[in-house]
Amino acid sequence: MSALFVFFAVGPTLAADIANGDAQRQTITIMEAGRVSERTLDPGEHADLCQNGCIVAFPDGSQMALSGMESVEIRNGAGHLN
Repeated sequence: MSALFVFFAVGPTLAADIANGDAQRQTITIMEAGRVSERTLDPGEHADLCQNGCIVAFPDGSQMALSGMESVEIRNGAGHLN
C-alpha cells in the first residue's frame, strides 16, 4: 500500500512542449538546474523539456522562462506561447 501512496504523491511529470514550426532545423539552448545544453529540432519536431522549470534561448536571441507546463512553437527563430 505504501508504494501506491508514493505513486499518487509524486503525480504526473509535467514538461513544456516545444515544437519547431519553421521549415528549417532550429537549435535551442536550455538552461536548467545550473546546466546548459542544446537541442536541435527538425521541422515539425516536438520536444518535452523543462520538467522543473528552465530558461530557453531561441535562435533569434530571445529567451523565455518556462515552468514546465507551457506549449511553445518556434516561428521565424523565436519562441511563441500557444
